[in-house]
Amino acid sequence: MTTNHKPATALPWKTHHDDMQIGSLSLNGDGDYSGEGYSKQDAAYIAHAANAYPRWVEFAKFIASQDPNGMTAQGNRARALMRELGEGS
Repeated sequence: MTTNHKPATALPWKTHHDDMQIGSLSLNGDGDYSGEGYSKQDAAYIAHAANAYPRWVEFAKFIASQDPNGMTAQGNRARALMRELGEGS
């Protein structure tokens, strides 16, 4: 089983850009910053991926629930993804 990684700060995360080159992450929109010095593109990608994570887990659980006996490739892949993310057994 893979370790389940949860953010220490609740989602959503946002990006802030002081100039065209440097970005930072604003965690939970409360003005706390982490990861200053990322490129603008990297900061946006990190925030987007973190915010999408719960929806992907919910989707994988739904797909797996449609195949409770493990009879389809889609259900098995969804369960494997959940295990890899530390969200399933």
